[in-house]
Amino acid sequence: GLFGLRAGCVCVVSDRTPWPGPAELDLARNMEAAIAVACDALLATADCYFSPHRSEGFGLTLLESMSLGKPVIATAYSGNMDFMTAGNSFLLPYRLATLERDYGPYMRGAVWADPDLDEAARLMRLVVEQPDEGHARGAVARDDVARERHPAATGAAVKHRLEAIRAAVVRIGHFAHVEVRRDVEEQPQVSRECARPQCRE
Repeated sequence: GLFGLRAGCVCVVSDRTPWPGPAELDLARNMEAAIAVACDALLATADCYFSPHRSEGFGLTLLESMSLGKPVIATAYSGNMDFMTAGNSFLLPYRLATLERDYGPYMRGAVWADPDLDEAARLMRLVVEQPDEGHARGAVARDDVARERHPAATGAAVKHRLEAIRAAVVRIGHFAHVEVRRDVEEQPQVSRECARPQCRE
């Protein structure tokens, strides 16, 4: 069992290296529905979601696990920090590291996170040895996601932002119109007769 504490404990590892080629991507697209069902079932049965990532996009599966009330251990870096906090998750400290060679889409010279693996091991032990702590953190996560990331809440936030952008565009457009009118009024008046090409010769 994990850390010698519990028999029957399973660790599922998702490894994305090497970077998938066209054949792997085609297979994934063809099996998308089945993969989604399997992933949902896996998240629902998991005791904890562990993501010692170096870089992350949005972090959808982290958010999905949190919505299920699961304790989530993840690097405190990248897109997941939009919704993960010290109060609703177990955050891994990290140091930034510069890549010395290419790793799939991550090019040499780019910067990513190097998570603290000693702290990762400590947090994994904590979740196993103190399940009440993990459940409590997961409950906070579930409430935060329901309040802040529910489709209705997200829709309201998007609507508010679009209305703000529209108001700004209208305001800027009004000022631009006033400036153009002012420029036109300040131009010297030219009679229609003199505006004809032959009058300028």
